[in-house]
Amino acid sequence: MIKTAAVVGAGITGCTIARALADKGIMVTVFERDLAIGGLCRDGYEHHGIFIHHYGPHIFHNNDPCVQYFLSRFTQWLPYRHHVVAAIEHGHAHVPIPINRVTMSMLSASWSEEQAHILLYSEYGRKMWGGHYGAVRDQVERRVPARVGNDCSYFGDCWWQGFPLTGWTTMMRRMLDADNIALELCEVTGKTLRDEKGWDIVFWTGRPEPLLDWGLGPLAYRTMDFTFQVGRGNIRPPYPVINYPLRPPDYIRATDYRQLTGQPHELWVIGYETPRECGATNGRPTHVVPSRENHELWQRYAAAVTDEHPHVRLVGRFAECRYLDISESVANALAKVDEILA
Repeated sequence: MIKTAAVVGAGITGCTIARALADKGIMVTVFERDLAIGGLCRDGYEHHGIFIHHYGPHIFHNNDPCVQYFLSRFTQWLPYRHHVVAAIEHGHAHVPIPINRVTMSMLSASWSEEQAHILLYSEYGRKMWGGHYGAVRDQVERRVPARVGNDCSYFGDCWWQGFPLTGWTTMMRRMLDADNIALELCEVTGKTLRDEKGWDIVFWTGRPEPLLDWGLGPLAYRTMDFTFQVGRGNIRPPYPVINYPLRPPDYIRATDYRQLTGQPHELWVIGYETPRECGATNGRPTHVVPSRENHELWQRYAAAVTDEHPHVRLVGRFAECRYLDISESVANALAKVDEILA
């Protein structure tokens, strides 16, 4: 019977696991190496008083009523229907993504759908994934398929889209607000788990390599360099989120947070995301490279973790080396807890 648990990582997966365990009466200790919780969903007010997402826009899109019910215990919601455009012709024109009939009608008559696909998907993919693109192309392009109709919303007919009313970080802070959840802001390694035997089970939500002291080598990740520009007045991008599939510029996406969140403010903040390779020591991973080679290396890590740390469970997009959006991350975390406690 499980009475105590540790959760390593206080992002959306870790906070979901911690609260689901706490709701069952289990004593939970959450470890977070950063000075604040939230993981890649961390948000808050920057020093000018504008609310931003620190690691790019995180829009909740969900079709799972169980996920909606669980998260709605900790937040009210700000509805938002997400639209994304791609800059073409050196940024002088913008067309909606995913490709649809509106996209094609805005391009000149000489454009075929194949040419549009090459520009808006393939060129974007090469910029995003670098040398990995050939190995991941089919997987990443399936996430945003072309459409036959006129729907320009990014997530299509998704049942619910929006943000937590007071932000992701506040929502996750409420998730951890329970008498049987303790939060410790410190780093946990494989050595910590070998030396500390005080938990019946450990849920590890970060990249798995530190569990084995990087003994099998680094998995492949991409990361983003996030920069922010602040300005004054009504001059602003024509859309909240703009993709840039071609170089220049080096950045791949720009987000106007004043537009994205609908906040009234005399200043605007635009966040820029520039992709690059992420190794063991040169950045925080933001994207798992979904290649066959990467998955095979992860399988070796997963097997070795089971052998060396039989009380540890790998849960989450980095721990499981697969793409999960926020809704999928919550559903996956809840399912893993139910599976362990069954």
